[in-house]
Amino acid sequence: MAEFDYIKEFRNDHVWVVDNLLKLKGAVAGGSLGEAREIVDALDKGVGPHFLFEEEALYPALRTFLGEYIDELLGEHDGALTVVNGLKDLLSRDTLSNEQRKTVDKYISAFFVHASNCDGLALLAQRLSDEQQKEMARKFQEARATGKPLTVWARGKA
Repeated sequence: MAEFDYIKEFRNDHVWVVDNLLKLKGAVAGGSLGEAREIVDALDKGVGPHFLFEEEALYPALRTFLGEYIDELLGEHDGALTVVNGLKDLLSRDTLSNEQRKTVDKYISAFFVHASNCDGLALLAQRLSDEQQKEMARKFQEARATGKPLTVWARGKA
């Protein structure tokens, strides 16, 4: 059985998030709010385990390299939760005003920034020791196995 490549999976998650944010932007622009709701639900489910891995394993390991910047990344996670909850609230409507569409675009942009910032962490993660690499792979798999959406996982950590 091939070894789990957590760095590849970590980066693939970011690509998946960006792809879904682009789909979300298109769905909202096209007035397909049902599709937009489905995309936001998928994002909620997909990023929960990813954030769990980052906060409980990766960020503590990378604090050696990044120091207090890790606290900024944790703040971005809080922002992402606000974004997901805000999107769910806005998209629960039958239609969106122009102002609400602008808010959706702001939310999407904020999520793009975090995905972009976070993807660069793979460069540093590759510099962890072999033992730490194995631990990261194990913890990533454990986080994925929880299947907890962001909105569920965040309630448990509060």
